[in-house]
Amino acid sequence: MLDRVIDTRYIPPQPYALDGHLGVREDGLDLRNVKLDLMGARLGATGSVNFADRLLGSAFDVQLAGDDFSALGRFEVIGNKLDMFVPGQAYQVTGRLMSQTEGWALNDLKGRIGATDFDLNLLLSNQDQLVGSSIGFMIEGPGLSQLLADKDGHFPVGAYRADGQVLLAKEHLNIHELNFSTEKSQGELVLDIGWPIGDDIDLDFDLKVRGSDIRELLPDIAPFRPHAAGFELETVGKKHGKLLSLERLQADVGNLEIITIGDFEEDIAGERMDFAFSIVSPDISQLGRWNDEPLPAAALDVKAEFSGNAQEFAIQN
Repeated sequence: MLDRVIDTRYIPPQPYALDGHLGVREDGLDLRNVKLDLMGARLGATGSVNFADRLLGSAFDVQLAGDDFSALGRFEVIGNKLDMFVPGQAYQVTGRLMSQTEGWALNDLKGRIGATDFDLNLLLSNQDQLVGSSIGFMIEGPGLSQLLADKDGHFPVGAYRADGQVLLAKEHLNIHELNFSTEKSQGELVLDIGWPIGDDIDLDFDLKVRGSDIRELLPDIAPFRPHAAGFELETVGKKHGKLLSLERLQADVGNLEIITIGDFEEDIAGERMDFAFSIVSPDISQLGRWNDEPLPAAALDVKAEFSGNAQEFAIQN
């Protein structure tokens, strides 16, 4: 049993196979083709450990593979964290782990889970509160439902891809240019979150989504059944404390245009709102059906300004 060889409380007391070459030098250790096979997980490493401050200069090429990614949950340190994945997916991962001046880096991590491919570059900073840590990632596959358990059937159908950069600064967590796409939609997100996160989340956001069929995004809103329609959504704003400010929220769906601008704030009397909106369509019959009946062939033009809360409010224009 492996726990008789090394002190590791999180490794199950199961049969294992361990082989490779270990070289000892005055200032460190050298590992060559070290392989560990435990409970179906196959781990390999080749590299060196330097007996320097923070193990500076240490580097390993690592590989991890197995026939069932969900089975890694049998390790206590992982537990049920992988329950979201479809069971039975083979996996393989390769990368390079290095101790650098800035911290520990995991470079050129490339892997596959089932039919899903991903790339990852990670820096775990050695500064206070991990300031300076960063993640760059890419993931793509033939369908989210093949990777993750889709219990409610809400995942988009078909191939998808996402990539982006995440950086932890002194007072902000920045998500730069998160790009995502499916067979029928594409989008970009820029997000700046106040850090550390408290009871009231502070954030600035800029989200754009466009596609060929709005039905891919909408939940079931029976008795209304929307027609297939191209769409473009954009929302820009910020939330500081209890104040949410929308600089612009615009949705163009088929021939329907919705625009909202304003502030929403929670105060002693409840949620206070000061906003303006417009809803315009030259012909609502093209939008969908209600109780399987077509909507009337009529124009819609609604514009208003709202100010107040649930107890006292005013509607103008």
